[in-house]
Order: sequence, then C-alpha cells, then structure tokens
Amino acid sequence: MKRMAILLVLSTANLSAGWKIGKLPDWAQSYALAATTEKPPEDAEAWVLLDRTEFAYMGHGEIRRRHFRLVQVLGEKGSGEAVYSLHGLGGNASRIKKLKGWNLRPDDTVTKVDRDDLVLFDSDASGKVSTNTVSAAALEGVTKGSIVAFESQEIEHLPMGAVAYAMPMETYPVRHWEVEFAKDGGWFSGVKMPKELRVAGYHFAPWLQAPLFQAYVPIRLENVPAIPKHESALPNGHNVLPRVEVVCVDDVDGLPDLKDWNSFARWVAGQYHAKTKAIAIPGVRGTGVDALRAASKWMSRELAYKQVYLTPDRGWIPEESNEVVRKRYGDCKDLSSCLGGAAAQFGLKAYPVLARIMEGRIEGSEALHPYLFNHVISAIHLDKSQGLAAEVETPKGWFLLVDPTSRLTPFGWLPSEHRGARVLICTEDGGIWVQIPDKALAPSSMIQRLEATLDATRRMTGILTFREEGDAWGLRSASLLGTRKELEKTLLTFLDLPSNAVTSLGSTSDPLDFGKPLEIQLSLQVPEALFGEGRDLVLQNIFLPRPPEPIQKLGVPRRFPVHLDAASSRTFDAVLTFNSPLAPVSTEQMLETPFRKTSWKARREGNKVYLNFRQERPEVDFSFSNREEGVKQQRKDRSAIKRLVDDAMSFKPAT
Repeated sequence: MKRMAILLVLSTANLSAGWKIGKLPDWAQSYALAATTEKPPEDAEAWVLLDRTEFAYMGHGEIRRRHFRLVQVLGEKGSGEAVYSLHGLGGNASRIKKLKGWNLRPDDTVTKVDRDDLVLFDSDASGKVSTNTVSAAALEGVTKGSIVAFESQEIEHLPMGAVAYAMPMETYPVRHWEVEFAKDGGWFSGVKMPKELRVAGYHFAPWLQAPLFQAYVPIRLENVPAIPKHESALPNGHNVLPRVEVVCVDDVDGLPDLKDWNSFARWVAGQYHAKTKAIAIPGVRGTGVDALRAASKWMSRELAYKQVYLTPDRGWIPEESNEVVRKRYGDCKDLSSCLGGAAAQFGLKAYPVLARIMEGRIEGSEALHPYLFNHVISAIHLDKSQGLAAEVETPKGWFLLVDPTSRLTPFGWLPSEHRGARVLICTEDGGIWVQIPDKALAPSSMIQRLEATLDATRRMTGILTFREEGDAWGLRSASLLGTRKELEKTLLTFLDLPSNAVTSLGSTSDPLDFGKPLEIQLSLQVPEALFGEGRDLVLQNIFLPRPPEPIQKLGVPRRFPVHLDAASSRTFDAVLTFNSPLAPVSTEQMLETPFRKTSWKARREGNKVYLNFRQERPEVDFSFSNREEGVKQQRKDRSAIKRLVDDAMSFKPAT
C-alpha cells in the first residue's frame, strides 16, 4: 500500500514581526521566524516551511514515524481548509496514534487540535470493499495569514514488509524537507536494527541536487520546488519526480523476503502456490493451451472484476482459486489464481507475474521495493512456442503472458496498458524479468463509416457505423457492462453533435465475440449540417478530431518532459450524397509530425463525395533536455491538424 502524501490546502499572507511565534510549538518557531526575513514564492497558495519525518524500525515488520509539518498560508483558495490525513489499511496495519495541530491566525489567536481519536473515513471507491480507512483531523479558522503546524505519531505494519516511501515535491514549494532515522527513546523506545537498511533515491535531477543515500544518514533538502502547474502531456511522476525509498530487510514470519529480487519472487510464488488448486471449469474439457483458451473465455463471460479486501493483507495475497469460481468475482490476484487453477487442471503450470500499469513504468535501475507493483497477471509455462502473440522466450523457457482481468482482450494477447512494461515472473526458482514486446499487444483500432444524404435544407440524415477492434474507444466495455442508453451516451462523447441533432442506437454485435470487430450502428439527423463560409460550404466537423489543447502556456518555460502514450488507429470513411453537385476543396493531404501520421483523400462522382481519413498516433517522448522542442513541435502539430480538418470539411459548387 502506498502511503499517501499529507493533504494540506491552506491560504495565507506574509508574516509580520507582530506575530506571536512563541504560540507555536518549539520545533516550529525558528522556521516560522526565518520566514519573516524571506520573500515567499510567487504564485503559490501556500509555502511549506518545514516537512520533517523521523522514523524507526521497531521489529516484526513495524515502522513508527513522527511527522512535523509547518505551512505558511499565502492565498485565498485554501481558505478554511487545514486537514491532516493518512490513508491506511485499517485495523492496526497503519494508523495515526496521536495528532497535534496549531493554527496561528493573523490576529494572534491560536486554534488547536490534540487528539488520538481521529475521525476515520471509509476510503473505498466504487467496486471496492475493504478495511481501508482515512484518518483525518482538521483545524478550525485557517485563513489567509495563518501559520499551520501539525505533529503526528504514526504506526505502519504493512503486509509486504517494513518500508518507507516519500516524494519531496508536492503542490506547494517546500523550504526545508528532511527525513531522519530516529534514535531510541520516547515514542521510539525499543528501536531494532534490521538485518539490512537500504536507502535509494530516484529522479532528483534536474529538479534538485541529490543528497547522499546511505543507511542511517539524514536526508535534508532546501528550497524544493512545487510540482509545475498548467502543464499537460506529462510522463507519470514515478518516472520523473524525485522520490526516496527505504526498505528494512528482516526475517519475519509471514512477511516477504526482501533480500533480493529472486528471494522476493520465490516468496510471491509460494503465496500463489498455496492458493492455487486445480479446478474444473464448467463445460471445459481437454488439456493444454486449447483447453486453457476455452477456460479463459468462460472466465471472461462469467467472472466479474471486484475488489473485496476484508483483511489488510488481501491487497497482496490472492483468494483460493476454487473460491473465485464459487463467488464469481475477484481482483487481479484472484483471477490469476483462478487461471492458474484451470491451468493445473489442464496439465499446465502458471506463475504469478508482478506488473505496474497506468502509474508509470518500472525502470531497470530500480532497487527491490515490494510496492513497485500495482497489478498481477499470469505466465503459462510452455514446452515450446505455440505461435501466440503474447509469448516471451526467457532463459527459463517459453511463457505465455495472460491478463485475466482484461475480459475484452482475446486469449494470446495483452491489453495496451502493458505497452513497454517490465514485469517480473515469480517462480519457485526465483524471478525472471521480462520486457513486454509490442507484438504482444492486442490490435486496437476504430473505423467509422458514414452513409448520409443532405437535402435542400442542408439537413444530414444517415447511418454511422462504428467498427471497434479491441476496446479502442471503450465501446466494448460500455456494451458489455451498461444498458443501451448508456452505450448511446458513450458513443455521443466521441461526436461533436449540435444540440438539435437527433440520434437513435441501432444494432450492436456481441462484445465478447473476438473473432470480428464490435459493430454498432447509430442513426442520426443533423439540421443545417452545411453552412456557408465565404464562397465555400463547410460541413460541421462532427467526426474528425479536434485540434488538441496546447500543452504549455505561451511564454512559460517548460519543466516536465513531454510524453503522450500511443493511441489506437482511427479511420473515417464517408459516402455523402448532396442535393446538388459539390466538390471537395481538398482532395488529398498527408501530415506527419512526431505526434501523428495522418492522411486525407476525397473524390466526387456526380452528387456523391467519397471521403477517407486515417490517423496513427505513436508514443511521444521528449526528454528533460529536449522538452522545449516537444512544446514547439506540439504547437506545429496543433496548427497543422487544424488546417487539414478545416480543408477536409470544405466544399464548393462543382463545375
């Protein structure tokens, strides 16, 4: 479980010499006083004067932490909000033991909080049932001009071992940031020495000068910048923002072996082996990969993805395979356990594969940290290649990678979330790192075909057919999980229809029939679909992509690298029958930038015009050193695609 950063949304003005700094706790006074002699950062809603963490290992997988935070409020937006919170696993796994808070207001009055009975909130999102909670307390009367201080005592006993994780950069700039290994005594009485204490830091350049990362050596940073605002097209923070990781290696029953990757992988494999029992899948007979393919299809139809964690360790330990079949639901671990049980029934061996999706990528230089991973898939050991796309060859032989949570991905492929990822196959002999090849990813594309007529009033009436390969636009998901009304609503999010347009959902094909694209028909009527613009007539751009928003404000230096994930290919074909002969202004164009490769063709036959638009969107990466070039190229791309689409939608009377 990742320890969430403290959320303090505050607002304040400059300190003045008249403030009674002595009303703050002793540890905060020197930092608050120093702020009176410095100019606060510009354009910041708050200034963190101190963020200090002391922590110690107490043995048996337990970490104790004391956290000090002092904030000067600068802006109105955070007025009235001063909240300290900790996201925990519930029970005794992670909690705030004691919390004190001070709000020194501009009028020299102080409001306080001093409690150990913190309010607990259920932190579960939709589709999740767990013991997870948020411990929180709030100070009253925080306003512009306040200084807010918090001091907490926290306990963490995490199911995957005693670890600490911190990211110095946050929403607000930080004047002093410190992490220190506590000495024995007081709150930390009974400090234990783990067998090994590992400290690692990542991605400090170019943001900060990296300190010394060494066991029991304090980490201190000055003038930590805020995470830049108003930038988009960003890589995930895991791969570009500074972070510190601390791992306590110890021998504790029930906790993973964190000595090295092989030891950790063996522990993970053991957890799954204990939960994976051979199971019979209803209606599936035979052996080998063909039987497993049938079992996977049954799982796609019959098992729902759902997180039910009634004990803190369930976020990492799978349910027994037979229980998953009985309950008809499970999360990624449970569904992998179920697939492993089916594999055992068919004479195959499955192994858990630890992965990270949608939260950055695991880099080759990263040291062992059990919370790097947020997803589990399966690796089926093969005697030889079966010619499937998601097969990988390793020093330990051939494996077929399967993501049983992806109900809409055909067997033998992986969903696009795994693009470029490094995953760890966990076996009884150790770990096998694998780079997911692009060929393993399931094809993903969208083809729209429009057949429409435009009458003398310029009303367009037609049928628009969507042909989706994979789950390119999420239509398979919407078709499978929602009602027809919800599906139509999803379709309309991809069309820029005027408010007076009329639509009606037509036929839809089976979203679980992977042998052919999902096909959905939508009838539509658009009044005044053509409008005059100078000497040309312009068709409302309902179907082609709009120019992307700028990723950076003009005149503001770029701080982040520029990154965009690859997108599904997109094709639009149309046959338009006009009331009178109209010719396309643009008959053919090509556009190729780092952000897209696009083609446009149009031709006329009598009153009919045939249109074809095709676009590929590759992954885009401009590094820190080349980020301004990325901004420049995105502006060029934005202008170029706007010109192409404007030309493509323009027509003139045929001669």
